[in-house]
Amino acid sequence: MAYSWSDAQRKEEAFYNRIFKAHDIDVESYNVVRPENCIAFARKTLERFGCAPRTLTGCVLADIGCGPHGIIRGMELNDEWRQYLPQRMYGIDPLMDVYREYGVLGDSDVTRLITAKGENVPLPDGACDYVFCTNAIDHVEKPEAVIQEARRLCREGGVFCMSLHIVRPLWAWARPVLFLVDKNHPHHFREDMILALARRHFPQVTVCRHVRVVEDHPEFTLARIRTAPHKGRAIKRWLSNSILNSLYIRCEP
Repeated sequence: MAYSWSDAQRKEEAFYNRIFKAHDIDVESYNVVRPENCIAFARKTLERFGCAPRTLTGCVLADIGCGPHGIIRGMELNDEWRQYLPQRMYGIDPLMDVYREYGVLGDSDVTRLITAKGENVPLPDGACDYVFCTNAIDHVEKPEAVIQEARRLCREGGVFCMSLHIVRPLWAWARPVLFLVDKNHPHHFREDMILALARRHFPQVTVCRHVRVVEDHPEFTLARIRTAPHKGRAIKRWLSNSILNSLYIRCEP
């Protein structure tokens, strides 16, 4: 974990500034500047949660911790999905003022960007049909408060889709020291821990998919270290592929 949530947020901002301002993109899987990568991210995310784009037609969608693109940008860019766009998409992130400067996401007739923490989203109860939190719940200050807020936002019949990195069972013993190598995350969960938090607030919690980190970041391999321009980063990325999995969870009230 990071030393604190504020420390993790500073590192998150520095990470994206490196990509969008310094253009220091040393691995292609981080190149979300490219429209096709934003589309691919949205496509694989929806598929892993079991959400077909047509099911979002006319819905209200919130993307908590969306970062500079989230699933929102990919949906906006995908010509095939224009007929399926939600009625409204809310992009919510405490660093949204920073991300606006990148010029990737912007407000539109469909999209509204909100600078806010996931623990306190300025939307009314039951405002959303779908609430997404993709690779963000382990970045927030109070994960259970964000899950509780997602439950508040979900209207009757709504769905909360959450994904995060979890520590693989073999490495569970290392959780207390992972902040030494993984400084962008304030939290490192085991699968049973995050499922227990979700079940406190949602009666139906379904594990949709386990994904190896290398499936999303094929550069995170031992072989990559030898040719990587930043050896320290490459070693940390290889370690993350060894220690972490991505977990996709669908929660229903």
